[in-house]
Amino acid sequence: MPLDLAALTIFRRVYEERLHLRPTARLAAHLDTLAYTIAGLVPIYVYERAGRSLRPLSREELDEALFKDGAKGICYTDGRPSINDLAISAKDVQAVIQTLLEP
Repeated sequence: MPLDLAALTIFRRVYEERLHLRPTARLAAHLDTLAYTIAGLVPIYVYERAGRSLRPLSREELDEALFKDGAKGICYTDGRPSINDLAISAKDVQAVIQTLLEP
């Protein structure tokens, strides 16, 4: 599942519904922030749009990454190229939601 869609799904289930939040102009920033939490809980993958390859991002790739554009990609301040087409397992979406809802 694309990471941006997963982050939006998680945001809506955990925060929007429970806290009765309305979508705001800062939604992309909220999703970027939530992506850091997701990355700490489950593997993040980069996929080829044609669907031929899928590889997990390494801890090093994630440790220095800045999520951008509502969790659609990551960029680096050291000049490395951005990485787009991020995803997580659809099964992991529910696991993240459950983790965030636990007291």
